[in-house]
Order: sequence, then structure tokens, then C-alpha cells
Amino acid sequence: MRRHFFYFLIIFFLYSCSVFFLNRPILSYTFNPSMVNDFLHSQNIFGDVKNRIFVSDEVVYLSSGYLYAKGALPTEYNFEHPPLLKYLFGYSIVFFNNPYFVQILFALTLLVSVYYFSFRLINNPTLSMLPPLLLMVDPLFINMQKEALLDLGQSTFIFLYYLCLFYAASPILLGILLGLIASSKFWSTAVVVFILGILFDKRRKNRTSYVKSLVVTAITAALVFSLTYSYVFIQRGGKFNIVFFQMKILKYMLVHNQTTYWGGSIILFFTGFFKSWWRPFQIMRSHIWSILWPVILIAPALKHALIRKMGYPARFTLWFPYIYLFYLGNQLPFARYFIVILPFSYIIFIYSVSRMCGLIKGRR
Repeated sequence: MRRHFFYFLIIFFLYSCSVFFLNRPILSYTFNPSMVNDFLHSQNIFGDVKNRIFVSDEVVYLSSGYLYAKGALPTEYNFEHPPLLKYLFGYSIVFFNNPYFVQILFALTLLVSVYYFSFRLINNPTLSMLPPLLLMVDPLFINMQKEALLDLGQSTFIFLYYLCLFYAASPILLGILLGLIASSKFWSTAVVVFILGILFDKRRKNRTSYVKSLVVTAITAALVFSLTYSYVFIQRGGKFNIVFFQMKILKYMLVHNQTTYWGGSIILFFTGFFKSWWRPFQIMRSHIWSILWPVILIAPALKHALIRKMGYPARFTLWFPYIYLFYLGNQLPFARYFIVILPFSYIIFIYSVSRMCGLIKGRR
């Protein structure tokens, strides 16, 4: 890793500049406690609430995280999503009065990880700098840092999971990362990530040892996920059925799914347009959409026909964005969901172009 230290420093410097010039307000942000009062009178609170108001997801996550840090149970507020990232927001508010330091940390971690994954595929440090630089200036990535949402943290954990799967396949480490993915947002994404990892994992050839490693990974992930509810177990004297609670959440998510048609996310990704679900029949445009998105997704697939040999990591990086985009087809069209796809898309785009130009050779 020593030879990469110089490039890590470059990423750190350029990212610091991008925050200072593009997202400077998040550095001086101070949390306003009145936000919690708005949250307690919002659509997210069940029961009879006087003067109910509508608040954004960011207000929900920041307020619930702040309440968690002050001693509230994560089963009481915004229970539909696991508490890990909201705890981080909450404690960042308590200690620094600013939740966005958490987003800065995740963003920097993701950029460094994208560089290292790129290097393992391309084996050229200069070319490997291109994917993180493209991601750094992507409008969605820039926007995610100034919104205290759960997607950036979850995306970072997902990327680290696949990085470790292909280049440091420790069952326990994979289990920890899988547990962090499940603890970041509703755990259905962690299930999809786990299954896709199995499909593209070359270790499957040795079935006996591979099944054992999967069991270790799954058990470790379940333990990590359960630990995020430790305070609930303590407060209830151990009388907390976490499995039953998660099944109730699953039922809640299915019942409250507001998706009116399939494929809205796919249309949004390729065109930048989506149909609003709160205003029927109104076509709207995402202000953070980039024309590069369809280009970096389609171009590698077209070039794949000319690339006869690809290793497991490259093959996975090529197809993961398509599979995940299909998975998003039955969800509301939020552009922020694509932060999971973009790191892989930028990597495989640079990889494919480099191979076509003869800059890299061999199977990776």
C-alpha cells in the first residue's frame, strides 16, 4: 500500500478542495434543535398529532438520530430503517453540532476505495485515478455530501464489501461489512448484495469450504446487525424479538410501497426525467442528473463483445450496475439511489476504454 500513498494524498487534497469550493456551507453548518420539533409533528409520527406537517427525509434522519443519541429507542422513531447511520448523525450533532462530517468521511473513504479497486483492475495508478476523479465531480456525489441521507454511507459499505470479496475474501470481514450494509438502510439491499456476491465469487468452485465461509459470513452479519439494536435489548432487559420486529418492518415496507409503476428508476437513470408520485401525471427533471450516466453504463457493455477475456472482478463490475438498476425498478425514482451504481460504472468505463486502446492487457 506504500506505493499508493502518494495517490491517496492527491485524492485527499483534491477532495478537500472540492468540499471547500463546492460544498463549503456544510463545514460551517450548525444543527437547529427546532428541527426535532418539526419532526415530532411530521408525517413520520404515528397517532394523533396536532398541526401535522410534511418534512424531508433528511429532517427525519437527523432528528431521529439526535433523539437516539439522547437516549430514545430506535424502535420508536423512524423504525423502518436500521439505526446505524442515524446514530452516527446523532452523535456527530452532539459532539460537533454538525452531522455532515459523517458524509465527508464516507465520501473520502469511497473515493480512496474506488481508486484501489480501479488499480487492481487496471494496474496503472495514473489511469486508476480517473474513476475517483470522475466520481468526485459527479453532481450526484457532490449533492449527497450536503444531504444527511442514508445512501452515501450504504454505498460506501457496499463498495467495500465487493472490494474485499474479490481481493481480501475473509468470511468474518465480509460478514462485518454485510452487517454494516444491513444496518445502514432497510436490509433487503444487503440480501441482494449477498446473493450477487455469491453469483460472481470464484471461490464457489470449492463447494464444501465455500458453504462454510458463507455460513460464517451470514452469522457475522446477523450479529453485527443485532448489535445496532443493543440499546433496545438493554432497555427491555433482553426481551426484544429482533426477528419478529424485522418481519413487522418488512410488512410495513410492502404495505407502504408508493411505487405506482415499474421502471421509474430506469427511466430516470437514462433520461433524467421521472413522473412524480405526489402530483399525478406531472413529468419532472432531476437537477442532479448527468448525461454521463447512460454513457458510462452503455459504452462498456457495447465494448464487452470485443473483450473476450474478463476476470471475475471486471465481469462483476460490468454487470452489477445493470442488475442493481433492475432491482431499483420497483422502487420510487430517487436519483440518490444511483450512488451505489456510479462508482462501479466509472471504473468499468475507464477499464473498457483502456483495454480497447491497448493501455492494459491480460485478464483481470
